[in-house]
Parts: sequence; structure tokens; C-alpha cells
Amino acid sequence: MPVPPAEPALARVLRTVVRRPLAAARAAIRADVPRAVFLGAVLWLAIGLWLALIPILLPTLRDQRPPGPAFDDFGAFYSAASMVRDGQGARIYDLPALAQAEAGVYQRPADAAPALPYFNPPPFAAALVPLTFLPVGAAAAVFVAISVLLGLIALAILLRESELGYGGAWLALAVLLTYQAVQDTLFHGQLSFFLLFAFTVTYAAFAARRERLGGFALGLLLIKPNLLLLPLLVVAGKRRWSALQGFAIAAALWAGASALISGPQVLWRYPHFLLDAAAWDDRNGISIVGMFGWNAFVRAWVGPGHQHLVEVWSLALAVPTALAVWWAWRGPWPHAAKAFAVPYSALVVGTMLVNPHLYRQDMVLMFIPAFLLLGAVHRRARVAVGAAFLCAWALFLYHFALLRWTGWNVSVPVMAVLLLLATALTLRRTDARAPWGAGGASRTATLPSAAEAS
Repeated sequence: MPVPPAEPALARVLRTVVRRPLAAARAAIRADVPRAVFLGAVLWLAIGLWLALIPILLPTLRDQRPPGPAFDDFGAFYSAASMVRDGQGARIYDLPALAQAEAGVYQRPADAAPALPYFNPPPFAAALVPLTFLPVGAAAAVFVAISVLLGLIALAILLRESELGYGGAWLALAVLLTYQAVQDTLFHGQLSFFLLFAFTVTYAAFAARRERLGGFALGLLLIKPNLLLLPLLVVAGKRRWSALQGFAIAAALWAGASALISGPQVLWRYPHFLLDAAAWDDRNGISIVGMFGWNAFVRAWVGPGHQHLVEVWSLALAVPTALAVWWAWRGPWPHAAKAFAVPYSALVVGTMLVNPHLYRQDMVLMFIPAFLLLGAVHRRARVAVGAAFLCAWALFLYHFALLRWTGWNVSVPVMAVLLLLATALTLRRTDARAPWGAGGASRTATLPSAAEAS
């Protein structure tokens, strides 16, 4: 009997690497045509959006042009880091001094435009000092690469914790590519992926019952301190002393490094600077109407020139927001691995609403409640929750167009509705083996493992 000729090595490689995956993809598409059509449409939309964005980013990265309009926020980071490198760390919150530093980075006269303020603590500027030895375009590329890496790590953690499987991975890819906040984060050279990473690692540590580590991870949010108000109120109110110890260690490290970089006076000057900046509107490069917290909603409602009214109403709306978050955390502290999903989602959304300095790029934090809530609810309720987030995503995408057409900030009420949704999901928790929305009455529920769910 003749022996068949051996298959060439190249043919085996092509069959393994190309043909089999393509055959599996064709079978999956035939098995679920609606999902394939939807994902194809999303990916084509993403390609169009990125093709429109890349020509704006390339000149700075390729030709080493100064920042603006691309990477304008990174230009402020780069300028503050340059001041720290030159021994001027005590002046990074002095706007005239910062304007001089930015003039060299942006290659413009110091009086040509107001300084874009640096709002983060001194250690963040010090961490960027090595990048100041690179041209600004190369430094921006390195910064964006690190930021994207942290964002991908955060998404991987959310996918693992939510247990959404391959469907969740497709959802993450689609939203990641088409979400305007992601593009703004890269376009402006912002640090919103760092914030997403910090919130996600905090959740994962608490869900794993490593409270001291969770408190330390919470301390990473000192990179933008106004995000810490509600999380610290929850942790302190629930008397989680180990978590507070971890946070105290992180805060001590931040404070010590700040004092070394900018002098001890920065420990009271920096909080005072942030309080003053919360009242800025249409000055120093800050426009409240372009934000996404309660202050932006009130500002769009009352119009310009009523800053005191904006502050009063924003504070008034922050009170029921904090109460809603506290209600979501009522009862004993959750000890089950998955029991944090719904209350933590409420905490993240509430934190965003009361933040006085929340721009569109910071809306990447909505990945956290989206994935955690989708993973926490029963499959019958997942369609409703998914539809709610899909509508929210569409409204976020057309936020500024709707603001121009209607004069109303529609994104903030949408976030308030999502907060109420997360709070409502805590009203009927489940037995020990079923996710939210499946019935039962236990208040210390756990979700099923992947094996049990299958």
C-alpha cells in the first residue's frame, strides 16, 4: 500500500495558524448572524473614528511638534515634570511660573495663552521626570503606551471578575474602540486609564478580602484626590480599619514624597489650590460646562455668571447622591468574593457625579459599573441592564451635540439613573448560589463560579 507523501511544514503551519481559525470564525458567524453583524458594524465604526483621529496625533509623534491640539494635557504634565527636574518643584502650582515652562514646551510666547494648570500631586510630576529627557513627542508616545497598558490590565481584571466570558471580551473590544472617552484620553494625553486601573485594582483586592491591600490601592487615587470623598466615607463609615491602615500608608508615602519634591508647605497649599480651582469657570483653561458632574449639569441649567449658585446646587445634589451610595452599602460589609459588584458600581458612579473636575476622558470609569453590573445580574436581567448601558453609551457619544441643540447636559441625569439602577439592584439580593435578580433573600450573596454557571 503506497505511503501518502508527507505534508510540507509550511502547509501544516498555514492549516494550524490560518485555515482552522478562519473555519472556526465562519462557523461562529453562521451560528450567530445577528451578533456577527452587530460586531462587524461596531468594528467598521471604530475604524472610521480612528482614521479620523490618527492624522491629528501623528504630527506630534512623528515630527516632534509641540503639543496642541493633540497631547495638550500631556504638555502640562511634561512642563510640571520639567520644573521638578530643574529644582522648581515648589512652583508647579504657581500659574505664571507654569506658563513660562509651558511656553518652552508648546513653543509659544508666555503671554500668548493662559497656563494650562497642573492639578495632580507633586509625586506624579516627579515620576514623569525621566520622560523630560526625551523630545515631547517621544515622551507622549511612552506615556500613552504605559497608560494603554494599565487600561488593558484593568479591563482584563474586570472581565475576570465579571465572568462575562468571550462575549464580554467582544463587548470590551467594541466599546473600547468606539467609546469617545477612550479617544479623548489618548488624544489629550490624559491619565484616565491610571484612574481606571486604580479603581479596578481596589475592587479586585476588596473582592478577594485583602482589605489592607484594597486600602493601599485606594491610595493610588490620590493622583486625583477629589475622587476619594465617597470611597473614604464608605470605608470609614463601615469601620474597615485594615483598609484605612492601607490607605494611611499610601497617603503617608504621597505626603512624604510631596514634601520632599515641593517643600512641606505644599501639604496645605495643594488642597487650597484644588479648592480654588473647583470654582474656576471660563478661566485658566477650565470650563465647567464641558464637564460631566453635577456642577456641569447645574452650570448648563443656570448659565454663565452664576458660580455661587452652581456651587450651592452642586453641593445640594451631592447630598442625595452620597445617601444613595450609602444605601447601596447598607447592612454588613460583604465578605463574599462577588458581593462587591453592585455596591461598588454605585460607589463609582456616585463618585463621578460629585466630582467637580470630571471631563469626558474620565468617563472611561464607566467601564467598571458596566462590566460589574452585567456580570452581577441574572441572565434574564442582563438584557435590560445591557440595554440601559447601550442607551447611556449612545447619549455619552452625542453629549456635546445634545448640549448644543437642547442646552441641557443629558449625560449627568443618565449617570444618576444608572446610580439608581445599581442601588435598586441591592434591594433584592440572592441566595448563596444565584446572581442578583434571580430571586432569594440573602444579603450576603455570592455569584456562581464559571463552572457552576455552565
